[in-house]
Amino acid sequence: MVKPIRNMILVSKKDAEEKTPSGLFMVIAEEKVSTGTVVAVGSGHLTSGGVSVPLEIAVDDVVAFNKNMAVEITVDGQKLLLMREDQVYCVL
Repeated sequence: MVKPIRNMILVSKKDAEEKTPSGLFMVIAEEKVSTGTVVAVGSGHLTSGGVSVPLEIAVDDVVAFNKNMAVEITVDGQKLLLMREDQVYCVL
């Protein structure tokens, strides 16, 4: 598995639902906000004094983010998104 550095996180994007619970198919417009599960985190932010501050986001957190701010990488055939912790809107 890839180990992100410093304030970077690695997210497995959750696919949007194409069908409602009642069975209707939805037309999905280009979404701006995506969700996914954090699969790896870096060691933390580095302050100007050289101190490492741990990230607030942890592995297995489900997060909301703008997918256009992430870099898509493929690891062992799985597409993952690499982004900075401050590009995450919230933990769900």
